[in-house]
Amino acid sequence: MKFSPRSLNYGMDKFSVYLPLFVMALLALATFWLARNAPTFVQEAQVDLTSTDPDYAMRDFAVRTYAGSGNLMVQIHGESGQHYPVRDLLEVHRIRVRFVADNGRVTTASAQTGTSNGKGTEMSLRGNAVVVQEPLAQSPRLEFQGEELLLWPEESRVQSNLPVTLLRGADRMSGDTLYYDKNRQQIEIKGRVRTTLQP
Repeated sequence: MKFSPRSLNYGMDKFSVYLPLFVMALLALATFWLARNAPTFVQEAQVDLTSTDPDYAMRDFAVRTYAGSGNLMVQIHGESGQHYPVRDLLEVHRIRVRFVADNGRVTTASAQTGTSNGKGTEMSLRGNAVVVQEPLAQSPRLEFQGEELLLWPEESRVQSNLPVTLLRGADRMSGDTLYYDKNRQQIEIKGRVRTTLQP
């Protein structure tokens, strides 16, 4: 059987019309096969931001926060500690704190347990809590003692809703509650207040 050049050209023309459809069908099948047989990637574990569990724990540690100038601002030591990511809260057993203000005044604090926010600007101290502001220029040494003290070292504020003792130089004051704000030059002690002032 002989093919004339004319019929051969006609067959090639017809084939060239359907060739793109044939190639597209082959590509679609190859893509489908690759999609079904490609390996699946393991998703990274997502952090549960609603969990109340700590995300890490530490033992015999020190956490330091530096100011923009590079100077050490807050240093927190502890025997053990846990970080809770939901509120960015650090809970510390046998906490010791050292804070250096912009004017150079040093505030130290210690307690059986304590919590601090991530920046170390707000702290809650419980169990034999002591906060000391070292003397600077005309400001005398201040020492706060109580079972629970709330401390804002950057703002030079101390507060307690439980009985507290304040030592200001040689003077001694005690009461049922305390509010102290260095920037406002305000000390407020309420309840059964006792004061001993040295001449």
